[in-house]
Amino acid sequence: MTGFRGLLSGVALASLALPSFAAPPSLAAMLGTPGKAQCFNPDLAHKTCTSLVSYAADAKGALHATTLSIQDGPTNMQSVLPVTIRGEAACTTLTAASIEAATFFVAGVPADAARTSQLRAEAESGAEDAIGHQTCNAFVAKGASFAVQASVDGKRTPDGDQTMIWVAPGDGYRVAP
Repeated sequence: MTGFRGLLSGVALASLALPSFAAPPSLAAMLGTPGKAQCFNPDLAHKTCTSLVSYAADAKGALHATTLSIQDGPTNMQSVLPVTIRGEAACTTLTAASIEAATFFVAGVPADAARTSQLRAEAESGAEDAIGHQTCNAFVAKGASFAVQASVDGKRTPDGDQTMIWVAPGDGYRVAP
């Protein structure tokens, strides 16, 4: 969209055609967009993500993230964590209770009780160093995607950086390796 602005200098009037750029929506605004989810490490050709994260506010207005992530091959874990927004970063703290409340899927089907127990124990063991630590992801626009800059307990952790795009359910993205 092109807008025109007039520039008055002395008695001369000049018109300049300047592109009008809308500011990108804030993270808080995007997190509240119904039907949108964050696709981390997208494979555009295969429409896969290493995790899909959607956000919703509870009755008191507190924000929660529902994350479906790869645990191992065809095994996925779905968890819900409270989220706080700090500037353009979404922050969560993984707890043992959130892993205990998680749902596990194998090849897209909910795991039975025995398999769930095993997967939960594996998730708790694998996340032992992360439990109780605040993880923040800052989102920096990079064309049609975002560079996700990770930090743990306020310290930048570049090895946790990822790429993210916003997707809608009708876009056909799924969690897969």
